[in-house]
Amino acid sequence: MVSIYFERKIKNLEKNDKLDRDQQRDLIRTKVEYGFGIIMEQADRSIDTDYSAALVYYKKANIIFKQARDLGISVQN
Repeated sequence: MVSIYFERKIKNLEKNDKLDRDQQRDLIRTKVEYGFGIIMEQADRSIDTDYSAALVYYKKANIIFKQARDLGISVQN
């Protein structure tokens, strides 16, 4: 499904040790889209029915956002 697409795309981009600037930006964009558009959406949908599961999703999204932020900082340097 959609989450599998994003996970595979991220994994394929992360395999390459030497990403050019456009590939790094694509990785950042993909991580943000995945974290916000997929993971946080799942958390929002499940928060009323299963609060614990929603927290797991939020934590996963937060980790992905931090990775994207760190990559963005490294791209600027």
